[in-house]
Amino acid sequence: MVGLSSCAEELEIESFKSDQKQGLLSANAVNLESWNVDLSFKPRSDKATRDNFSFAILTGHRNVEGVSKADSLKAYQDDIASVALIFEDAKVFAAIDPFNPYEHPRHFIYSSADAA
Repeated sequence: MVGLSSCAEELEIESFKSDQKQGLLSANAVNLESWNVDLSFKPRSDKATRDNFSFAILTGHRNVEGVSKADSLKAYQDDIASVALIFEDAKVFAAIDPFNPYEHPRHFIYSSADAA
């Protein structure tokens, strides 16, 4: 992630105004969890491709009380499947970012196996 942020300067990408930086990793990458939160997941994903991001970080895997990990993973897979073609058609690389349980408790994706 550090590499992506530093690439923006080297690629001479036009900088964003400070109010546009919310949720951005760089001018090329976006964290969909914290960017344009007024939109639901699918329209937010579509907007990321129209705004010419080349890399999208997918998180949004917080536990919901009363929902099992298996059910949470299934719902998350369904959400990812609903936007996969949006990213694929726009040639945007999207990655699921598993969290670590120490800094990000109360999530259901902590490993690469869960993310895969």
